[in-house]
Amino acid sequence: MKETIYVSGKREFKITINSNGDLKIIDIDGKTRKFRYKKIENNIFLIVQEDGKKHTVYIAKDKNRFYAWLKGVGYILEEKGEEYSASGAVKKEEGVQYVSSPMPGKVVKVLVKPGDKVREGQGLIIVESMKMENEFTADFDGVVKEVKASPGDQIDADVPLVIIESLAKGGKS
Repeated sequence: MKETIYVSGKREFKITINSNGDLKIIDIDGKTRKFRYKKIENNIFLIVQEDGKKHTVYIAKDKNRFYAWLKGVGYILEEKGEEYSASGAVKKEEGVQYVSSPMPGKVVKVLVKPGDKVREGQGLIIVESMKMENEFTADFDGVVKEVKASPGDQIDADVPLVIIESLAKGGKS
């Protein structure tokens, strides 16, 4: 049994994972879910819940992040740490957000340009990875300082794509 605090967006989850043969028992913030699974191919699993409902889930892991796509929704869970940012970006200094994709992919759309004012939660860039589109958002109100990617660009994981400076830090309002 391993208990870990994970972050997804601005929400924290206490997750405990247990196995009993092919039965997985996952406790997320006190709510238990039990299911069996079958590997279909690399990173693709068929899960069967206790009530018999079946779902296909895509799961990948790199370093301390888990990526899951279930019922058309993508989830990124990262072990809680000081460097984590809600959008999947790494905050390297206070008041600055370096937006990056946690996985390699292709830029589908850039939603901002340098000088744009953005609001917390506003979409900044859309990246396709593992056949799923992921929109990365602003962690706070700020000003776009740099856009380092264009639609169609193939990008590596953890490379800054958009840089935002907080209005509180000195971005003009």
